Amino acid sequence: MFVGDSPTDMTAARATIADGLGHTSPSPLTWAVNSRLLDAVVTVTDQDITTAMAFAFRHLKVVAEPSGACALAAVLAGLIPHESGMIGVVISGGGVDWPTFHRLISQAAHRKESARVG
Repeated sequence: MFVGDSPTDMTAARATIADGLGHTSPSPLTWAVNSRLLDAVVTVTDQDITTAMAFAFRHLKVVAEPSGACALAAVLAGLIPHESGMIGVVISGGGVDWPTFHRLISQAAHRKESARVG
């Protein structure tokens, strides 16, 4: 998305549970701001996102929708350098229905249990 001097069309990008971030191209304003201020863009997997949602719920008592958990997912996956030992993360959104939220964090819990047994 942030390659070169103009937005890249991401129409062929795969589907994600973070539907709020699944745009095919940034708006002109988003491009203008982000291309000037960002050093890098990282991506996370749906598995990273559900792990972050479960972490936020269990340890922070925060219900985060998939798009709102992506920054935390990047930190938990080790994708964000934080040599100083301090980092701030915005976690947002309760715009997920309970059945979907429960299914997603249950998947993360199942992966965690499978990893312990295996």
